[in-house]
Amino acid sequence: MIREIEESELKQLENLEQICFTDDSWSLENFRAEFSMNPYAAIYVFTVDGEIAGYADLWIKYEKAEIANIAVLPEFRKSGIGAKLLQFCIERAEEEHCENMTLEVRQGNIPAEKLYEKYGFTYAGIRKHYCANGDNAAVMIKLLGGTTKYDSTLGN
Repeated sequence: MIREIEESELKQLENLEQICFTDDSWSLENFRAEFSMNPYAAIYVFTVDGEIAGYADLWIKYEKAEIANIAVLPEFRKSGIGAKLLQFCIERAEEEHCENMTLEVRQGNIPAEKLYEKYGFTYAGIRKHYCANGDNAAVMIKLLGGTTKYDSTLGN
């Protein structure tokens, strides 16, 4: 089941994050700020038997959507949870009439890159040394809402 996170669950999210991203994880303070102070953010969790198995942090800023983070616990990977969270975020962005959705993915994270490609994301650029450990991140974009062509000179 996918639903919005409750404030009382933010500590669980921090624990999940530390398991999934050992060198790049968000702190409890990061999640509290995201939850209470970012007016564009919505954090959605996927639960299995009442436990959080994964989450997605979706930002919707006017006509643009961005996945700030998406993570699934290792024991639930390859079960379709990541795909369901991604599809849910795409649907939410389309409901809000967003024109496109972007995300950054650590270069070399082949399973994540393949998932994003399967859902129509294409490469738009590289952010050098973007990750905490110095790794580059690929910027990926998906056009939404009937937009058919990405023109990097226009930024749409």
